[in-house]
Amino acid sequence: MTEIQILETLQAIAKEKGYELSEYAEKIAKRKETLPEWFICPCETAGQPTERHCISVKCAKEIEENGECHCRLFKKGEKK
Repeated sequence: MTEIQILETLQAIAKEKGYELSEYAEKIAKRKETLPEWFICPCETAGQPTERHCISVKCAKEIEENGECHCRLFKKGEKK
């Protein structure tokens, strides 16, 4: 996937889950473009899939508990 496609996918996920993308989203999407799979957390060692990845249970829990995920890509959306 290209950086733009990744960013669009991340935006759709954020909207669906009621999250927002952080100010780091473009930078993270650019890094994700270099990984074997777009959903891998760029913070993980060697870019290998682990239990922490975009839309994982672990990251959703981090967002709910801490207001943002480990890599600071997704953050809690504003309550309306």
